[in-house]
Amino acid sequence: MSKNTKSMAPMISTIIVAVLAIGVVIAALILISGDKGGESSVPDSSVSEQRFQPTQELLDECTYAAHDLVANNYQIVRLFVTEGLPYEPEPYGNAPEDGLYTVSSKDYTTLEEIENLVEETFVADEAQRILTDIDGNKLAVYQTREKLVKVEQPADSTAEAEGDASIQYTTEYVLGISAKFTPAKDYKKDWSSCRIALVPKSETECKLTVYLNGVDENTATEADADSVLDMFMTKSGDEWRLTEFVY
Repeated sequence: MSKNTKSMAPMISTIIVAVLAIGVVIAALILISGDKGGESSVPDSSVSEQRFQPTQELLDECTYAAHDLVANNYQIVRLFVTEGLPYEPEPYGNAPEDGLYTVSSKDYTTLEEIENLVEETFVADEAQRILTDIDGNKLAVYQTREKLVKVEQPADSTAEAEGDASIQYTTEYVLGISAKFTPAKDYKKDWSSCRIALVPKSETECKLTVYLNGVDENTATEADADSVLDMFMTKSGDEWRLTEFVY
């Protein structure tokens, strides 16, 4: 988890955009340091950060990428930290023998769908960590589960009458959620008024500052540290990715 403990100096506001993502509105306020034209309100101590002058094309590219990646990051917070996916209870309330419950979500039905979301959001090493070791104790929240399902018998079948030995089963592969996963009920960050400030550092690196809980870039102080998250995104080939899972 990344926290910014310094007061936020005002920057030049150039774009205000609203996007709908995961059921919440993320209002992205794009703040660019070193903007061409006009006077910058960034303090002199930040002059070194202003030496890189991004083109408008790069600013637009970073803006769209930041919207999507921050929205995805929040979705992954919900999947891996605060909520998880709904699942089917085991018969008689038993704990699953394989340590997995069968997911009953309509939004995600296969492990591949979750893997794609994570891998399209983070650099490879971080994506692998999230998928296989989210808590530092080798917890893979989602896995493929083998499930035995009884084969439906024809109406005139005598299998039931002949006993269980005649009943046939087949193996299905379904999305499972670890029985060890416990949602973080004490998570208090509100993403519904999320604001994003971005500062391109080079053609392939960009710093993001995300303001939560109604905090904005002009009024944030040390007391709001938990509501201000620092993120970084990097470009490889044609794709931008976040370098770290932040929540």
